[in-house]
Amino acid sequence: MSALYNLCFTNPCFRKTLNEMREEVNKLSEENDRLKFQNGELEKNTKKLQEVEKKLADISVLQGQSVDELVEQVREYREISEKVEENVKSQIVQNLISVIFTADQDRDFIIDPEEVDGLKQRLTSIEGVDFSEENFNKALVKAGFDPTQIDVKKGGYSIQAVIEVLRNLMDKDVADKDNIFTIQRKI
Repeated sequence: MSALYNLCFTNPCFRKTLNEMREEVNKLSEENDRLKFQNGELEKNTKKLQEVEKKLADISVLQGQSVDELVEQVREYREISEKVEENVKSQIVQNLISVIFTADQDRDFIIDPEEVDGLKQRLTSIEGVDFSEENFNKALVKAGFDPTQIDVKKGGYSIQAVIEVLRNLMDKDVADKDNIFTIQRKI
């Protein structure tokens, strides 16, 4: 037992790796807290918009307001809601990029084969989004990278290539079934 303790806890490389992992856990925890707060704000705004929409419908019935005016007001509220959602998406993309750069442990701007699993694990742990590893792998293949055939000699994936794949979140033309990331909605 003592030999194992000495081997693990007195080894400077082990301690350095352990400290780096603790820092990463702290960073992800802070990002998760921030995303939880933002998700809560989005939920509040959505509820407020739903309440306003219902009140407008009630008022329109009471006042005989034209259906066209009511439809226009609802359209404006939906536009505001879409802008809020786009803002949340932008913040999530910033978090994703931060996670990608953090996964590049040797800071060579290449997600090496030994870093890929860590990247996927970090992407899975981001609060506020659901991550589809299957769609992520499909997108990598589509972009010319086969995650099952990573060649160590080629050095893995460039960070730029991974970021290109992550644009999937912002692309409105991607079918729901092909989304790598889905924003969680709690209403």
